[in-house]
Amino acid sequence: MATVRREIAALPPAGSLVEDFARRNRLQREARLALSPILASPPQERGWILAVVWNELAKIDADNTEALRRALPARGWFSDATLSHEAWDIAQHTDHWEFQKEVLGRVEPLAGTALMAGGDFAKLYDRVAQREGRPQRFATQVSCRAGARSFGDVEDLGRVDALRARVGHSETRAETEARLKVGQPC
Repeated sequence: MATVRREIAALPPAGSLVEDFARRNRLQREARLALSPILASPPQERGWILAVVWNELAKIDADNTEALRRALPARGWFSDATLSHEAWDIAQHTDHWEFQKEVLGRVEPLAGTALMAGGDFAKLYDRVAQREGRPQRFATQVSCRAGARSFGDVEDLGRVDALRARVGHSETRAETEARLKVGQPC
C-alpha cells in the first residue's frame, strides 16, 4: 500500500473524476490484496497485522466514499461508462450501508447496460441484501460457513443463472463457484 501511495503521490493531480476514482480504486484494491496472505495464515499469526490492514482499509474506503458522495449527480447516476464502473467499485466497498443502498437504487434502472454491467449490479444487489439480512439473489458473495466457503442464503439457487441473465451478468453460477472456491475450506 505504501508503494502505491508513493506512486500516486508522485503523479500530477488527477485530470478528471475518472482518473481520481481510478487512483482511489487502485489503492483500495492493493489494500485488499494485502489481506489475502494474512487471512490464509494461521490465526495466531494474523492478529495485529490483520487489524492494522483492516484499519487502513477502513480509512481508504471512508475517504473514497466521501469523494463519491461529493461527485454524485443530484439525481440518477454517471453517464460515462468508465466513470460509472469506477464509482461502482467505490460504492461496492463502502462501509456506509445506507449510502450503498442509495447507490443501488440509482443504478438499478441501468443494470445490464453500458453504464452498469450486469455483474456489477448483481454484486451490489447481493451486498445490500446481505447487510439487510436478506438472502442473496444472484449468489455473488461468499463467506465462511461451517469451515467452508459458501454463498450462504440465496433466494432460489436453482434460478440464479436465469436471474443473472436477466440483468446481463455474463458469469454463470458454476463459474462463480469455481472462481470463489465455493465449498473449499476457509
